[in-house]
Amino acid sequence: MQIMRYSNIWQRVAATIIDQLIFAPLMALQFLVMPRSKFLYMLLTVLSAGLWIGYEVYLTGRYGQTLGKRAMSLHVVLPYGKPIGWREAWLRSSVNIVFSLISVLATIISVTSIPDSKFYGTGIFDQLSLLTSYRP
Repeated sequence: MQIMRYSNIWQRVAATIIDQLIFAPLMALQFLVMPRSKFLYMLLTVLSAGLWIGYEVYLTGRYGQTLGKRAMSLHVVLPYGKPIGWREAWLRSSVNIVFSLISVLATIISVTSIPDSKFYGTGIFDQLSLLTSYRP
């Protein structure tokens, strides 16, 4: 019988940071595009959320770990060490999926609510403030 070793919080935090760093270029592209095109910003928001969900569910369902978890030698398993399957990967990510969809919808609503005259011609930090103030 295999003895289960649970990871500590710092291993999990490090794995999450590594996973986030993988998506950092896409997030940077979103902020570079935002001052120039509301449409491209919304498109990249939807794309990045979809890629993140796919990344998390696919790698967890297929390999039992994301790249961050792999770097930290972590595995997602069922009780008694049995490998996780697709059903469990989807269930495990379901809360993140719901929050991602809500966030994407709120972003689209806020971006489309801001008049072009207010949105364009301001700096990135002003645009972020506008997005926050127009959130539903």
